[in-house]
Amino acid sequence: MPAQSAKIAVTNRKGGVAKTTFSINVAVATPAAGYETLLNNLDPQGVPHERCRT
Repeated sequence: MPAQSAKIAVTNRKGGVAKTTFSINVAVATPAAGYETLLNNLDPQGVPHERCRT
């Protein structure tokens, strides 16, 4: 049976509404629940990339 997949998009035109914080938290929490995760950074400031460095 094929694995199920889901796409979650976090968008809002307004700045300062915690889009980056929410996206990073979801990207960290889903693998802890046993799911594979890909965080696609379309933020021109590159904030998720900087915060997720290992």
